[in-house]
Amino acid sequence: MPMKNNKYKDWLYVGYLFFSTTFFFFDPTLYFSKILVLSFAWFFLVLIIFQTETAIKFDSYIIFIIFYVIFLEISKFFHLHNYSTIELIYPAGIAQILFLIYITNEEKKIILSTIDKYINLIIIITIPGLLFYFSILLGIEFKYELIHLGGRIQLFYRNYYNLAIFGSYEIFPIGPFKLARLCGAFEEPGMLGTILAILLITDVIAFPAKKNRKKIIILLGLFTLSFAFYLSLICISMYSSIFKKNKGILFFLVFGTFAFLILVPSDLQYAFKYLMGDRFTITNQGIVGDTRAIYSDWFENYLSTTDAQTLIFGNGWKSNQLSTGGGYSSYHSLIYEGGILGFSLVIIFESYLLIWYPIRSEDKWMIFLTLFPILSLYQRPNPLDPQYLVCYAIIVSKYHDSLISLHNYKNY
Repeated sequence: MPMKNNKYKDWLYVGYLFFSTTFFFFDPTLYFSKILVLSFAWFFLVLIIFQTETAIKFDSYIIFIIFYVIFLEISKFFHLHNYSTIELIYPAGIAQILFLIYITNEEKKIILSTIDKYINLIIIITIPGLLFYFSILLGIEFKYELIHLGGRIQLFYRNYYNLAIFGSYEIFPIGPFKLARLCGAFEEPGMLGTILAILLITDVIAFPAKKNRKKIIILLGLFTLSFAFYLSLICISMYSSIFKKNKGILFFLVFGTFAFLILVPSDLQYAFKYLMGDRFTITNQGIVGDTRAIYSDWFENYLSTTDAQTLIFGNGWKSNQLSTGGGYSSYHSLIYEGGILGFSLVIIFESYLLIWYPIRSEDKWMIFLTLFPILSLYQRPNPLDPQYLVCYAIIVSKYHDSLISLHNYKNY
């Protein structure tokens, strides 16, 4: 696509993604921080729009998510008590939609370069956390500040020089060691694990030859002890070894398992089994690793006591965080905010893009990878977060040539 200046266009997209990512140092509960971050994100988005000279095209898949965003914006006006004036008039979700539309209209090299740089950015920001992870493990003290995040004053986090945080409630004394879960620059280890899982899947799709980077992502993800990340490894291993005849990732995981059993002290092996291995156990209550099951009774009570209009149309955008009746941390939040109608629009959008697109392509087994982002919404119901946006972009780039540019690049 012809541009006024194509040379640094990918950096504009990366700039937007950076300021849209929920790093802990962009604590959204701090009003000034929220305004500053949103201003920078819109700044980069406006630059992207002004750098684009030709008409924008988009496929029907985008209609569903556009309707979802507009629908949630309208729903806010039926629940005015949940919102301040600024929150009421701010067009939340519009920026993400514009980003997705514009990036999927770019040439393939810009899409790939944007994704490549963003994955590298998340890795670079996460790596310092490993230093502090092993310092905690081995009892080597670094100075840290105790902070609160997300308005949860009952929980403390160790903040190491604004480079990495660790939940004090997730540091476990194990014999002579202290085992932690890697959070990196994110509020929870599960959040980092999910982000790394989505980016790893995106990396497998977009850059199959970059094997060393995949190993680094896997290494970082393993230290999060995230159920979602370990589940993604199963999906990737099946796809790579069975359908692509590529044993690299599977061999790396098997070799790593043997190294773990041989080199890691038994105390830490037992702790790992307790904190992660046992989470794959299935009981009468379901999978042990399903940490969202505890909200089921609470949500069932909401469904049984809420009027039909709210059940269908929801409580509005971000009401799950703003309303005293919200606070759900699973797919329940999608239903709380958008109602059954809004939730259905998200599922249709995700299914169309992440199931229908791969199935109708030559590489239909890619569905083993693209299903994971849909499943991850069960615990992390944020379908317009940056990691999902880059995943959507590579799916559109790979499977729908007509959206990439007006030059109709067919075979790449």
